[in-house]
Amino acid sequence: MDPRRVLVIGYGNTLRGDDGIGPAVAEAVQRSVVGIDVRMMHQLTPELAEDLAHAEVAVFVDAADGQPPGTVRVIEVEGPPVARREGSHTVDPGWLIRITNVLYGRSPRAFAVLVGGMDFELDAGLSPAALQGVKEAHDRIVALLAEIGLPVMPPSPNDTENRGQGPPSRWSCYTPQPHLKGRSGDPATNNP
Repeated sequence: MDPRRVLVIGYGNTLRGDDGIGPAVAEAVQRSVVGIDVRMMHQLTPELAEDLAHAEVAVFVDAADGQPPGTVRVIEVEGPPVARREGSHTVDPGWLIRITNVLYGRSPRAFAVLVGGMDFELDAGLSPAALQGVKEAHDRIVALLAEIGLPVMPPSPNDTENRGQGPPSRWSCYTPQPHLKGRSGDPATNNP
């Protein structure tokens, strides 16, 4: 499978505590899987349909407040939309996959990775349970990509292609996976 045809989208409000789980997981995946398309965004938008039409596999990552904090669920997205919190995201993965198919006549195989959160307050940062969930979700996504045929291996220490800029400073308590040691950066300073 061509890694350029894999799209990982982590979405959520990074200013609302555990709602920032999706972008944190996407950041971790971006730092450990070379060559795939990784996006971190506040919410899903209909404009993603065009990019999804060109993807073979899509992985959507979001926080879930209806499951135990830190737990991870992986669901294959087909037909009916994945449940969302009332008043949160206006577009969900199921709807986005359906609209992609309607507009472009095809859609990727898609998965939703939901990580239980517990604190969605303004400026709360990620809770300890959410941080554990971020690690587990990262590992499960990497395993999923390997299972569906993507040759997954961590980037070499000298590899800078498709490397993230590092988590925002409010995620400074995020502990990356061991194979990510030595990789840091701050998007505010644009230092990799």
